[in-house]
Amino acid sequence: MTITYETEISELIKQEDVDLLFDPVIDACNDYVYKVVEELNTQLNGGLSPDTLNFNGDAPLNEKGRSIVNSISDLQSSFKFIMNKMDALANAQRKVELDELEACVEEYLNVVRNNIDIDNENIANLEQCYPVDVVEVKKFEDEIKKFEIEVDKYEKKLDDIISEKSKVDSIIESYGIDYSKIKEGTRVASAVEKYSDEIDKSIRTHISEDLFTTVQEVEYGGYKFLVTHVVCNDPSQIAYTSANGAYANGLETASSAASRTGASVVINGGHFNYSDGSQDMTNTVRIAIANGQVVSNNGSSLGFEWCIDKNGNMFSAPVGATAQDLVDMGVVSTFSCHEGNLLRNGQYNFNVENTGNFRYDKTIVGSKGACDFYVITGYVDSRAAAEYLTQMGCSNASALDMGGSTSAVVDDSPIYTPSSGSERAIGDFLAVYS
Repeated sequence: MTITYETEISELIKQEDVDLLFDPVIDACNDYVYKVVEELNTQLNGGLSPDTLNFNGDAPLNEKGRSIVNSISDLQSSFKFIMNKMDALANAQRKVELDELEACVEEYLNVVRNNIDIDNENIANLEQCYPVDVVEVKKFEDEIKKFEIEVDKYEKKLDDIISEKSKVDSIIESYGIDYSKIKEGTRVASAVEKYSDEIDKSIRTHISEDLFTTVQEVEYGGYKFLVTHVVCNDPSQIAYTSANGAYANGLETASSAASRTGASVVINGGHFNYSDGSQDMTNTVRIAIANGQVVSNNGSSLGFEWCIDKNGNMFSAPVGATAQDLVDMGVVSTFSCHEGNLLRNGQYNFNVENTGNFRYDKTIVGSKGACDFYVITGYVDSRAAAEYLTQMGCSNASALDMGGSTSAVVDDSPIYTPSSGSERAIGDFLAVYS
């Protein structure tokens, strides 16, 4: 009669199915009643029916025996009353609140406890009426105790589930996050579990089935700046986005691009030509690739093109690589970054420009791995930013365009405006879609 839960209680709670949740409890209680009745029936030489508890007219029951059997009859009536109540509840509403379920379970427990009292109270009288195997009765009592232990385990699991549900409800209420839509085993699901501290500290949060985004205010190395963390499920969600919908098609602000494209995250891209918005190929940048198309090729790379590959990884182009080399590596887009390379394969890569007092508004991207990257926006020293990104687990990092071009938009709302006071119209953007 010991309860064996073939299905985890947590799964039953998720289904909120009354029958599935309480069938084991009902079966255990009824089993006990029928065992008592069958024992009496044996002692009465078949004079008692386990199903109806009616008396055979020839049953040699004296007054004490009849009183005991009546007590057991009342017990079974109590069980039947609760079972009927459960059936009515199940038929009226398949999904019920947890507190209603707890109340029903508690009612069962009370009946079980009363049953123990009846046994202990009347055992002596029962022995006076008919010879009874006291060892067998003791077994019944032991089974009830085992049952109560199992119920205690269930109640603890239920408390844990309610507690966890309260935490989730609190997060949903605070951030509008519905975790039920997030599929287990995805990058976003892992990020939600791993970066719960970021969620708590975030001033702007976007968590959906396929996108995790937090924005934090960070103070590091004597600087205050914003850090946007982005994790998405699919590499196709990360895209090079040209101003006004086509490469070299003029200039546009980040807010306008976010509104036009519906992207959840939009940050400024690389250096550009003011005349048409195309990538600036002067100084150190030799190659430009936009969404799989080589749009400019001036020779082998000097290592300052910021690349996005087909798997969602980001890194600076290898020194000496040709445009075809990058395409063969799976690179789908590049940004013109001039002298902004800060981290290369886990190693600091500072040059003259970013080791001195090169401090003003900047957009710096640090890649942790496929579809997982941080964006720093703010007035910050490049070395401090690189050190911070290293602590966050980034192995590659580069500054994009800086100064008045610095801009970032999350869910159609600008989170950073450069010190000039307004967004600058620029040539391209790094965008993430949900």
